[in-house]
Amino acid sequence: MLAEISRRRLLAVAAPVVAGVALVSCGVSGTANASGTTVTSQTVADVGSIAAAFASVLPSVCGLTAGAQATISTALTTLKNVAANLSTVLSNVAALPLISQVGAAVNSVASTLASVPGLPANVASVIQAAQVLLPVLEAAVGAVVAAAPLAVAAAPAMTVAQARSILQAAAAAK
Repeated sequence: MLAEISRRRLLAVAAPVVAGVALVSCGVSGTANASGTTVTSQTVADVGSIAAAFASVLPSVCGLTAGAQATISTALTTLKNVAANLSTVLSNVAALPLISQVGAAVNSVASTLASVPGLPANVASVIQAAQVLLPVLEAAVGAVVAAAPLAVAAAPAMTVAQARSILQAAAAAK
């Protein structure tokens, strides 16, 4: 006997998939060929924007422990190196580990700064914008991304375009 699926359960399961498809369609425009096997110029630009924005705003965070400073410094170095090397990568397969490093660096910074009291608003916005772009970057290189669980009280959604705008403004402010 088939179990009955309630409308609420169906929506809860389908919503992350629909959101992921929307993010993918927003993030893969650029110079990819018809088979999508090359890294897009938008992917390269997004990683560069994340690296530049983090480099611009993170030095303004005060009161960090030596360990937190070392973690953030390592993440910044990783982001800068990936941004510099991603444009030379010829395939999405080769880009997968680099995009994985971007995700790890962004998440490292976010978790390190999560407990900092009085985190400047511009830093929080840049972190949020980078986290919005992570699934777009992963999808652009063909990474399999697990759907995020639905939050009970989610923060107002940031679009991919808004995330790119925030990162570019922060990078330009340096």
